[in-house]
Amino acid sequence: MNYIKGPVISRRLGRSLGIDLLPANICSEDCLYCECGPTTTLTGERKEYVPAAEVIKELEQILARDPQADFITFSGHGEPTLHSKIGEIIAYLKNNYPHYRVAVLTNSTLLTENKVQQELKNIDLLVPSLDAGCEKTFQKICQPVKGITLDNIVGGIKGFQEIFQGKIWLEILFIKGLNDSKEEIIEFKKLVSKIAPDRVDLNTINRGPAYSGYKPVSEKKLTEIAAKFPEEIEVEIFP
Repeated sequence: MNYIKGPVISRRLGRSLGIDLLPANICSEDCLYCECGPTTTLTGERKEYVPAAEVIKELEQILARDPQADFITFSGHGEPTLHSKIGEIIAYLKNNYPHYRVAVLTNSTLLTENKVQQELKNIDLLVPSLDAGCEKTFQKICQPVKGITLDNIVGGIKGFQEIFQGKIWLEILFIKGLNDSKEEIIEFKKLVSKIAPDRVDLNTINRGPAYSGYKPVSEKKLTEIAAKFPEEIEVEIFP
């Protein structure tokens, strides 16, 4: 299989059947911590990076065996919403295999686009990243394509919530010395309250980052940070 992986055991999603819609290292961000390595093609251009028909063909072959999976997950080597036919693939899954839950892991850089929102609105779970509490830290950690700001990220998630009936699990990854200061946590708390996701997942670097020299925070630190968030929001820790 070229585009489908698993099912594999995911720390957060249980048994996950993964769909990778991009060749290696094409993304709209070049995050310091990315386990896939540095982004070689930094772009915000949406196009059919791999043939949607081939992805669907592989899905047919695998799903015909009715594998046990908690989620079918769009993730992989880069930002999945860059693929211009992700909506067609989601529609295929929902029309033919509605008993499987569909999740999309996203950096949210394209969520401000109405077309992207419409393509994703029938999924079951959105897992958007929020890596900073302020613009300066966001630009340093995520190194996004030109024109993308932290306001775009937050605004995209909020806009999507207006049409989305599924769950949102907001993912925050902490890097020692970069986004774990008291000041940054205060800003994170404000943004989490504004977004009001169904759940917040706190994690840190647990595999080799794209750029050397960056370290994880401790489990104790994640626990301390979790205590800062609003009590009404569920928080999970993944050290």
